[in-house]
Amino acid sequence: MIKDIAASLLAKGGLGVPGRSLFIYHVPDEINKCLLIIDDLEGIARDDELPGYKKANFKVIVRDTDYQSGVTIARQVISALDLHRLTVNGIYLQRMRATHDPIAFPIPDSDVIEISVNMQAVFVEP
Repeated sequence: MIKDIAASLLAKGGLGVPGRSLFIYHVPDEINKCLLIIDDLEGIARDDELPGYKKANFKVIVRDTDYQSGVTIARQVISALDLHRLTVNGIYLQRMRATHDPIAFPIPDSDVIEISVNMQAVFVEP
C-alpha cells in the first residue's frame, strides 16, 4: 500500500511510467534507466504508544547509466516523496520522507549504477 502510493506519486510527478520505467518489487535486468520501489527488511512496525499508527521503511532505487543523472533523479524522488499530514487513497500519511542522502552502488560487469534512497512513512490505515 505505501509502495503503491509512492509509485503513484512518482508517476504523477513525471518521474516514471508504471511497468516501463517505474517498478515495484522487481525490474527486468535489461532496463538500464528506471525507478524500483522495494521493502526494507524490517517490515512494517506498529506503534505501541499510538494505536493504529504504523511505520514502514522502504527504498526507492534509481537505476541509470550515468552517475550524475542518477543522483539528480534521486534528489527529485526525495523532493516528490517529502510529504506531511496528507490523506492518499484513504491512508493518512503523518509523514513520508527520505532518511538520508542518496547512496550509489555500481552493478558489477555492467555500465549501470543503482542509487538507493531509504524512505520512511508513518501512517494510519482506515
